[in-house]
Amino acid sequence: MEKIKLLLIRDFKMAILHATIWILLFWVSRHPLDEWAMTAVVLYISLWLAIEIVLRLIWLTARLLSNYVIRTAQRIGVELPESQPDSFSNKRFPIAVFLVLFSIIIGFSLSIGIPVTGLFGLTPLSPYFSWVAWGLLSVGGIGLLLIFGVIAIRLAIVNALHRSLDTRITHSHTMTQDVAAAAGFFGGSISA
Repeated sequence: MEKIKLLLIRDFKMAILHATIWILLFWVSRHPLDEWAMTAVVLYISLWLAIEIVLRLIWLTARLLSNYVIRTAQRIGVELPESQPDSFSNKRFPIAVFLVLFSIIIGFSLSIGIPVTGLFGLTPLSPYFSWVAWGLLSVGGIGLLLIFGVIAIRLAIVNALHRSLDTRITHSHTMTQDVAAAAGFFGGSISA
């Protein structure tokens, strides 16, 4: 029950903040006053949908990438620490991740919410909002792609190098066995 109360308080604070920001934006963009409340509600619902979708997709991608890290580490014989570090090694990384998440969530929510307001017969928002939505979505998407992409590329390189080393070691082993067999063959015929 206590969690529900905290969740409602958190959601209420976020809804008030969201409504306040949108009221200021509606006022600046001269959006019709009688549609402010309904438009803010539609945009708030799209924000929560965007948060749920984006965070779940990121969590799923991070889990898949984490499993790939574990398999790669096991394959090459690297032991991963069992406990998570208490802090980030790079203090700017959490800020960058927050900005990327903020950008992609806000961009995605506006990309959903702006067309939906039209479906409810509300006055369309200024085209600038659509441009901002697509810009934020692009920046967040590229940032997220870079974060996950760099990790995936590094793992792919480690896997490729490991496979290459395995092949070279196996080839070298075969060659040394051939040389040893040849030396034994010749050595046996010389000593006989």
